[in-house]
Amino acid sequence: MFKFSRDPHDSYIWRMSQVQAELERCFNNGDHNSWLLGDSGYPQQPWLMTPILHPIAGTLEEQYNNSHAPARNCIERCFGVLKGDFDVC
Repeated sequence: MFKFSRDPHDSYIWRMSQVQAELERCFNNGDHNSWLLGDSGYPQQPWLMTPILHPIAGTLEEQYNNSHAPARNCIERCFGVLKGDFDVC
């Protein structure tokens, strides 16, 4: 369990996590087929797919966001179920 002196933003915890470091290491060693989905509070990285802010209508960026949103919403619903099952705040 992480211990912080204040309530840190998720992106800070992400930057300090071993998962982020491992994904970066894998990417740097040639694995370009592993990704995580994140929300707009996280930085866009080759291994962390986040929405593109303010895409122009009709562009590939807008299509990407339109595909990203339902996938991330599914993950958020799963997190909600898990938090309920394990009584996590």
